[in-house]
Amino acid sequence: MEKQDLIKLLRDLNPQWKREGIDFEDHIIQREPLERLKGIERTVGIIGQRRVGKTTLLLQFLVERAREIGWNRTCYYSFDIRRMDVNNIVETFCEDILGEPLSDLRGPVHFFLDEVHNVEAWSSHIKLFVDHYRDMDFTVTGSSASNLVKGAGEGLVGRFSPVRLYPFSFREFLQYNGVQQEAQELERIKLPDRKIAIMFRDYFEQGGLPELYSSTRPLEELEENIDLVFFRDMVELFDVGRSSVLKDIFLLLATETGQRISYNSISNRLDSDFRTVKKYLGYLEDSYLIQPSRPFTTSEHKSARKNPNIYIEDHAYNRIFPTKRGLKAETVAFNHARRLETPYHLKDPEVDIVLPKRGVLLEVKYGKHDVDNLVDAAKRTGFKPYLITEDTYDTRTVNGVVVKYVPLYAFCLCV
Repeated sequence: MEKQDLIKLLRDLNPQWKREGIDFEDHIIQREPLERLKGIERTVGIIGQRRVGKTTLLLQFLVERAREIGWNRTCYYSFDIRRMDVNNIVETFCEDILGEPLSDLRGPVHFFLDEVHNVEAWSSHIKLFVDHYRDMDFTVTGSSASNLVKGAGEGLVGRFSPVRLYPFSFREFLQYNGVQQEAQELERIKLPDRKIAIMFRDYFEQGGLPELYSSTRPLEELEENIDLVFFRDMVELFDVGRSSVLKDIFLLLATETGQRISYNSISNRLDSDFRTVKKYLGYLEDSYLIQPSRPFTTSEHKSARKNPNIYIEDHAYNRIFPTKRGLKAETVAFNHARRLETPYHLKDPEVDIVLPKRGVLLEVKYGKHDVDNLVDAAKRTGFKPYLITEDTYDTRTVNGVVVKYVPLYAFCLCV
């Protein structure tokens, strides 16, 4: 690209230089990681799957920084638009737009690079600037853990801080729709107003990907997003020989979310090689599309060797890959629980979610309220048992164990 074309592109991508501000849609909310971003110096990475709101968070942080250092000293670029050498962007901005040679910067500058994982050796280039220019900061986003976190580790050891952005929680969904709801404490959950339960039905149906909420064709966009991940992003980032198999594995995991995986079983069902299946599962986790739940044990090494349960990253995908309501409810509960701490599951007796730091057991039942396993597990572990239900709120004593019955929508208000 000619320098004049790059200058024009940068001006188009940075309207804040003229108007000293960025226009956000009215319903845009402030995400929790924004406060954490403010406290990190030099280089930070916003990581998470596509459609989760990374670009919006990046621009919100740009606004915060611009108020400190000046609007004209911030620069945004998206590598989804066109792949470009990081050096060209930095040099063109500083010398041709800001009018300050790199060797004589007259104040701090901050670069906001979107989907930087699309560029090779990005961390090495950023490292050179961070090492040589103390007033130059970078915030980047990416949809691949290995490329962003591990890639940064190669050149930015000690200089790079990743911040994870999850899909919308139920409370964020409420805030998006104009309803403020304070977080509840897990040990003292109270039933909220009935309108909250009604709004949860929409969240349960739509999922937690905010970019789809205002879409007139959400299912089509979700399909397009999945194809973009499988047939472009992963092909370019990983050793993917059969993208169709990768998508079939995700379809299988989405419809059976929360179930224990068996590499052999998936290999046989998809007529694919065992090693390919295992490798592709790693790619899906790396791209924030699935999340493992390992069996709870006092030995971390034993836990790591066991086949995990696999949950999809967000239940939005169940709009195009339908699953049983009970499994979908369990996925919602798991994806909220992991914001409290790393969740596990119990194999014998079987319990869906274990939060060992809090000493809590969670069993999700959207049908018959069978609590035998939960009560048995509570006696063996000494942990507090919660039965996560569709709409039942109660406290019952079963075989000498006090079990709290909590609706899923109320539990989701704890994060």
